[in-house]
Amino acid sequence: AELKLMNIIWLLNEATVHQVIEELSEVENYAYNTVSTIMRILERKGFLVSRKFGRSHIYLPCISKEEYELIGVNHMVDDLFGGTPVALIRRLLGGTVLSDNDLRELKELLKDKESE
Repeated sequence: AELKLMNIIWLLNEATVHQVIEELSEVENYAYNTVSTIMRILERKGFLVSRKFGRSHIYLPCISKEEYELIGVNHMVDDLFGGTPVALIRRLLGGTVLSDNDLRELKELLKDKESE
């Protein structure tokens, strides 16, 4: 749910709870209180900042989508894969058919990582 809301706020650059609900309503039905609570949680976590606008608040992202993705991946590696990134990569590659281009790109990424 947090990611869904963050994606909308990144898309809009800033948003009120009502604007987020409007965007969500095309796909899912969320109650005002639910969205408001999640946005306050995101603000407490430091992912959003808000400013008062009349009787409501406008929320703005504090971090980029790329930064949020990195935080999420790091949590996943720690929580789900025991802090072992190779376990995540092994799971991602297991049973996945990779094209020659995919394999070349992975080899380049590994070569770049080795030279760091």
